[in-house]
Amino acid sequence: MWAFAEVLRPANCFMAAAAVPLGAAVASGSDLGPDVLPAAATVFLICGAGNVVNDYYDRDIDAVNAPERPIPSGRLSPQGAQAYAIILFLAGVGLAATINTLALSIATLAAVLLAAYAHSGKRMGIWGNLIVSLLVGLTIVYGGVAVAADNTTALRRVGVLGMCAMLANLGRELVKDIEDLEGDLTKDARSVPAVHGPEHARTLATIALSAAIVLGFLPVYLGFLTSTYYIVAILIADALFAAAAAQLFQGELTSDSAGRSQRIIKFGMFCALIAFLVGNR
Repeated sequence: MWAFAEVLRPANCFMAAAAVPLGAAVASGSDLGPDVLPAAATVFLICGAGNVVNDYYDRDIDAVNAPERPIPSGRLSPQGAQAYAIILFLAGVGLAATINTLALSIATLAAVLLAAYAHSGKRMGIWGNLIVSLLVGLTIVYGGVAVAADNTTALRRVGVLGMCAMLANLGRELVKDIEDLEGDLTKDARSVPAVHGPEHARTLATIALSAAIVLGFLPVYLGFLTSTYYIVAILIADALFAAAAAQLFQGELTSDSAGRSQRIIKFGMFCALIAFLVGNR
């Protein structure tokens, strides 16, 4: 029974589910409503299903690199993992159907993308980075959809945050691929730096981070987040994104320098989230 919990990777699922109440808070303020809990449970289940599917497709690699995991160790059969993933996917999508139609559509899309990424992610190149980043943004948007599906202003606010998160995470994904380049080359991975070179990945990461910086000011331009709290917090986030990009162009582009940049981006994403949370106060 422990194998079913282990292959789920519950810690990762809880972290993904935690984005739901944050997105809901950005969309509607402090009154989250009754649908936040089932929405968070939906994310937990679908994220868990993605983890199970990923382990199913990686079972041969894990047999060498991580033989103690549930599938290669024999504690969970491949057929059992398949059935378990299907049940989790169906439970998550079914729960989303009880919230609203838009939530159901997002949950279904997320399930399809996770399954596709688990099957071919290491061969997708930039498309794999885009899928992961889109799912990060959708998790936040999903929280807003759960509590304010009929509120255009609220959805616009959480949609901008989702886009910021997607672009910043895309930059971080590309930078992390540079950090992991040496290992990826030994596994014949098709990441952007492995195929096109780390300099090309650095350029794409800088473009994504620059777009996230510009998008951070869109709420001010549109007039729905204009408080001093928001402006100060988003300026801090944007300064961190700019610093991360600048770090990539200082000296030789190495795994260590890329590692420092991706950690700065991660902190910048946290500051951007804080900006949206305090911006409508």
